[in-house]
Amino acid sequence: MSLIVNISSIDLSDTNKVTGITKSLNKLSSSVGNIFGGKSTKEIIKGTRCSGILQNDIALSFTNNWTGTAYQGLYQGLEALSKQTVFGVSLNAVKATYDVSNTMLNMGGMSIVGTGAASTRMYNGSSISGLSVSMKWYTPMDDTYKIAIPAILILGFPSQRKAEPTSASGTGSSNSGWIDKIPGVSDLKSVFTDITDTLSTLLSYNPPPVTLNISNSAGTDIFNLYPLVITNISFNTSRETCNGIPVVIGITVGFEFYQIKGNNGYANGDFKIAGVSALGDLQKLANQVNQ
Repeated sequence: MSLIVNISSIDLSDTNKVTGITKSLNKLSSSVGNIFGGKSTKEIIKGTRCSGILQNDIALSFTNNWTGTAYQGLYQGLEALSKQTVFGVSLNAVKATYDVSNTMLNMGGMSIVGTGAASTRMYNGSSISGLSVSMKWYTPMDDTYKIAIPAILILGFPSQRKAEPTSASGTGSSNSGWIDKIPGVSDLKSVFTDITDTLSTLLSYNPPPVTLNISNSAGTDIFNLYPLVITNISFNTSRETCNGIPVVIGITVGFEFYQIKGNNGYANGDFKIAGVSALGDLQKLANQVNQ
């Protein structure tokens, strides 16, 4: 049974999919983008979906990052706090005691900087690895590649916005007649119009965060991973052709996680790995696995 890949964009204003300040920044970006004619481009991307048959194994790893030592962190903390006074006692004295003790120990061949068997790892966050999916089409029997190729490039490699006339280049106000007679003003309006039109040709819409959904032929979710961003797109085609078209066309798409939301950042059943609801309400998940 083949697994079906679906890659679709995420609306950044959807707080169920993307959290934090991103929603507010998206509103700001949309407001500015609308001035330069970017609204239509954004709407096109938002409604685009790329689909194909999965060809590769899925590899995904979760990593805990542990760096430094608690002892070194203690020293840095004392350094920062040494100018403060707590309960009437200057922390300079505490830091001085630490420094003198460490110096004396070093002279005796020992230290308290957290090396050797006495070191302690300090937690520094967690991450999820990137992953990739591959899809292939046997073109004599399946022409859906004609939709998949432009769709994945719209999602992962959006083109520049087409320049559109700005409000500055439209009709002027009722006062424009006498304003245009003032030396230099009409030239200034022209410069402003040229600048805004130039900006609209330079701006492009960023590749959007996406959801990667992989389901079976019955429509059951097997993998549901988000929010992701597309990092690379690779095409490969066979040398053999049929009616002038490569017999086999393949697309490989690389992803990285846009945000690491953790357990409670997802609704139960929303983040799936191999058909298993892997992230969600931590307490509910714990109750489920500890029954």
